[in-house]
Amino acid sequence: MVAKIRNSQGSWTFIIPVYGLKLSKDTNNEFKVNHVTFVSKDKLFRLRKRFGVYEKLKEMEESDRKIHCYEWSETLAVVQRTGKAVDLEGHVINLVREELDILALSQLGYGKRTSNAAPSVDRRTAEEHSFLFVNTSNKQAYSGFKTTGKWQDLSLNSRWVKWQKDLYFIKLIKILQGASVANGKWTETLSRVSRLVGRSQTTTWLPNAFLLNMIAIETLLTREGDKYSEELPKRIEAFIGWVGYWKDDDYKFKIKDVYKKRCQYVHSGNDSDIEVKDLLFTDDILFNLLYNIVVHIKMFSSKEKIVQFSDKVAAEKVLGVVGAKSKVRPKTLHFISKKYNDKDLKEI
Repeated sequence: MVAKIRNSQGSWTFIIPVYGLKLSKDTNNEFKVNHVTFVSKDKLFRLRKRFGVYEKLKEMEESDRKIHCYEWSETLAVVQRTGKAVDLEGHVINLVREELDILALSQLGYGKRTSNAAPSVDRRTAEEHSFLFVNTSNKQAYSGFKTTGKWQDLSLNSRWVKWQKDLYFIKLIKILQGASVANGKWTETLSRVSRLVGRSQTTTWLPNAFLLNMIAIETLLTREGDKYSEELPKRIEAFIGWVGYWKDDDYKFKIKDVYKKRCQYVHSGNDSDIEVKDLLFTDDILFNLLYNIVVHIKMFSSKEKIVQFSDKVAAEKVLGVVGAKSKVRPKTLHFISKKYNDKDLKEI
């Protein structure tokens, strides 16, 4: 019976429970990223017809179809597609995962990595490990357990809504939905970058989080044939070279250094030099790149426009026009850096 239903043609509403994501009245208990609408279970049950579910879910559960929808999580992902369900299932699950990654991006700059959530279609994003430690030089020993991973919820509450509206994430969502001058190729690039950074924000393994950040930076700023070690510092400088940190903290050297560590990891599997400070540095770079690109999307409506902008700023620099004197950089560029204390750094 199930096989026959899965192979039938139709207009399908896919409803997938998600975990680690909490909606609130401040988002009207739903949030649409692009193709996926995240909605509270209560709201879906109340407004089921709006989502293409015409039979009462309680009646579906009480039938002989073994549908246990009242056991679902409090947040659901809803996707509507036409075709054979069996052909669409994998695509829909991947789509929900991708758009949860985009939602996870909203934590960049908003919270600290130590308190990040990992919204997921998987029930468990945290694990409990037991251990026994024995001192072999005497009879001392102790045992216990430790919780690892991400157990918090990403809460789309009033604080989240205000922060995202004031900064760039809500504007980014509108761009991904097609409501901007950005061309289709650039919109897809921004979507890929968003997913990469979101995955980095939810990853607990330092080398992978760092590598995802580096790939995102390269995806935003470089083209095939570029010499990355030269072009990355130049293009990042175009956006933030006016900030005092650029010279005071030698950002040009730091960018070349993290790129070197990225190459060591990618080409020889050597992640021994990657440090927490490298990850947080790339977090800051990405936050400010995304913020300034999204807020100035009319100016940066394609990657080519970013390359042209970088070349013009570099030409000004040759002529001695630097920093705030630039005629090319908009005066509305921003730079924001997240502050971490020693305790935070140890916990990442």
